[in-house]
Amino acid sequence: MRHQQISLFAIVLTIGACSSSPSTEVADAGTVLDLTITDAIVVAPDAGFEDAGPLAESTIVDHDEFPVVITGDNLRAVSGVATDELVFFRWHADAWEAVPFQIDERRSVLFHEIYGTCGSCVQNDSTTAGLVYADGNTFTGSDPNPRVDEDDEIALMVKDFGGNPTSTVPPAGVDADFVVRFAVRDGTAAGYVFAFRDSSHATTRSTGDYVTYDFGLTSGDYRTTYDFRGIDDNGTEFANPENSTVTAASYTRHFSSRWISDGVSLIHDGVPGPNLIEMHNVQFAPGVCSRSVATFASGEGAYVANIDGPVRAIRDHLGSNSGPITEGIYRFYERSEEIEMRLRVHQIGGVMDLIDYSDAAKGMSYSDSVNDDLSIDGNADEYVPGALEYEVVSGTQGSLTHALQFETNITGLSMSSYYLDEDPAVTEPQCTGDDAAIGVSGPIIASMIPATDPRPVRGSSSFFLRTHRFTRYADYETSRSEAAALAGRFLAPLSIHAVAVTVPVVACGDGICQSSESTASCATDCEGSTIACGNGRCEAPEDDYACPADCAAASAVCGDTVCNGSETHASCARDCEVLICGDGACRTGETASSCAADCVSPLSTCGDFSCEGPAETTSNCAFDCVASCGDATCNGGETQTSCSDDCGTPS
Repeated sequence: MRHQQISLFAIVLTIGACSSSPSTEVADAGTVLDLTITDAIVVAPDAGFEDAGPLAESTIVDHDEFPVVITGDNLRAVSGVATDELVFFRWHADAWEAVPFQIDERRSVLFHEIYGTCGSCVQNDSTTAGLVYADGNTFTGSDPNPRVDEDDEIALMVKDFGGNPTSTVPPAGVDADFVVRFAVRDGTAAGYVFAFRDSSHATTRSTGDYVTYDFGLTSGDYRTTYDFRGIDDNGTEFANPENSTVTAASYTRHFSSRWISDGVSLIHDGVPGPNLIEMHNVQFAPGVCSRSVATFASGEGAYVANIDGPVRAIRDHLGSNSGPITEGIYRFYERSEEIEMRLRVHQIGGVMDLIDYSDAAKGMSYSDSVNDDLSIDGNADEYVPGALEYEVVSGTQGSLTHALQFETNITGLSMSSYYLDEDPAVTEPQCTGDDAAIGVSGPIIASMIPATDPRPVRGSSSFFLRTHRFTRYADYETSRSEAAALAGRFLAPLSIHAVAVTVPVVACGDGICQSSESTASCATDCEGSTIACGNGRCEAPEDDYACPADCAAASAVCGDTVCNGSETHASCARDCEVLICGDGACRTGETASSCAADCVSPLSTCGDFSCEGPAETTSNCAFDCVASCGDATCNGGETQTSCSDDCGTPS
């Protein structure tokens, strides 16, 4: 089966937001960072990512409202650093500025453990696990590894990326032996942030906070009062009512229970406007109400995590009636949000993902890539369904834009769109809220969806279907062309590149007069000396590390068995060998990620949170190698045959 990513449509909700400014950290005299070194730890997404060179400021435009989420191999460069010691700075206005960032730890957990005290939930399955966000306030629990690892995620905002200095001193208080540069690219434009280690907690940190999430469970403390079993599945009453809110500079959101998203207000000049939506609903087909978010909220379910961070808030829960491990993940940012649904259920006849707007949205217009300027007024319109690239709902109230992406290995799905504007609704009955259909719109899969539940009690399906709804909120009107462009940026995120940066040791008495030294600060090195780093001559005791400005190029001698300076395989094949994965040698340019056959050490340690195959397996180290089909990690003996969901399909 082929793994598909399908961009079906986009709806943009645009809301103006106030930006909080990063705190400023003025560079002090001290250790010099040579930030021109670009020895790549990981190159992503491809080896053609070129350094943009020195930049005074970021040149990225039209992406300020978008996040950058660093995951997987790009975290290898900071892996092992304690989460409370990592700090991020940008270079802006010739100085370091601390920027807001967020480390969201993840861990592999058995789903039945997330259901806490409900031993019979998840149909007594005690074998299926997932890689999920960690939260010590739920039964998911905190990540047992207190350091950054490649399962975690680091979130920043594009607007907080800065320039790329060629040489400067580090921020005050950080460790002088560690710095990693992260770059984002959009064509030839680039922006940078720098990760430092602050082991003494001495440096200035950003106080920026872009979003606030208040999880308000009516019954009280989640771990002691939540009803995991639910009360029934008829949708007439919510099992665990809430009054939960999300507040950002440009919008507010409201939730009345798990899955019950019933409030969006756009903020104008600091004041929230009227609620523009009645319900975000999920159901099988038009007019089919046997299953909807109302029945989900009354039945079995649990929270994976509720996270309120400076860059984003995360609301993650399980349970959709006979799909007890179907997962809904909400990620809220300053001006936008992403809703991800991971369908894990038996075969179903189809699915719809709809937004039902409120009376306050009357007077706005609906447009998409097929239909133009339909008035949202409760009167039926001539609508042409189709596979859409974007949708936009816009008016004096503001504008809403959504971009949707399906990720699946299921072929032959019949995908289209749906729109209904009737007050009262006579074409199809409404499954939630009142009897009006005010601009109800969204994608529809109108064909049979095979089982996607990986649990053995449900047949261990290898099919998966994940939906991503990206939404941006704005307090101004948005045109069709602007919505199309915005949707394109949602569905084509910026590429990320991580590099290690060499930190030369500046030591008075090493015989080299460094640029940060003078006769006043280090007469031993500088008084009467002609050996100066930066004079264009590589003179002993200078070398590549102590003075790369003078020695990196000078030391590039073809035939000295060292591939350095400007040498490449094309210019000096004797020094710069061709990398052949599987030749038994982990060479420069190969990593455990790019060539495990050569670079994964046979020495492994059970209990270090890393499944180091082939030495470690689920049999001899279940702690590191928990194998769970469907957790997005190919490990513990999983293969393409046994779990194509995690390991890909056989070629």
